[in-house]
Amino acid sequence: MFINKYKQVWTNLDALRLFKIIKLKNSVAYDKFLGGVTLTFYPINIIVTPFIIPLVSMRSARASDFALKMQYVVMMLLYCVLALVVVVPLTPILYAKVVLNSIYIAFNNKRQDYKGQNVVQLIISITFAPFIIALSILIDLLSLPNVLLKDSKNFERKY
Repeated sequence: MFINKYKQVWTNLDALRLFKIIKLKNSVAYDKFLGGVTLTFYPINIIVTPFIIPLVSMRSARASDFALKMQYVVMMLLYCVLALVVVVPLTPILYAKVVLNSIYIAFNNKRQDYKGQNVVQLIISITFAPFIIALSILIDLLSLPNVLLKDSKNFERKY
């Protein structure tokens, strides 16, 4: 028990040390005048390349912040397109899963509140499943920017 506890404490201390290093690196490396240029991401920095000279020459915190937010917008659009490319082809599989689960429940559920409840629930799930799947995809796409633009207070924890 003592060895396991020592190992757990050592792992926690190592993680805490890494969090502090990342936090220090992020606080030192960020320049409020050039942050939009220095914090670019690989596919997006190609789009920002023509704007590097004006951003560096202006040395404006607002222009840098605007450039950084525009990169986030492009990144969010890329994530949404990627999510659509991955999820839309899987929609028939999701629908088939709903139908198969409903059929299984209809044949195996022995406790019905009223006679024919299993058949009614089977018909309802087959009828409304496409709408529910489409609604869940839409909600996921609308909530994706909120997840990507979370407050940077605990930004280091994502590493």
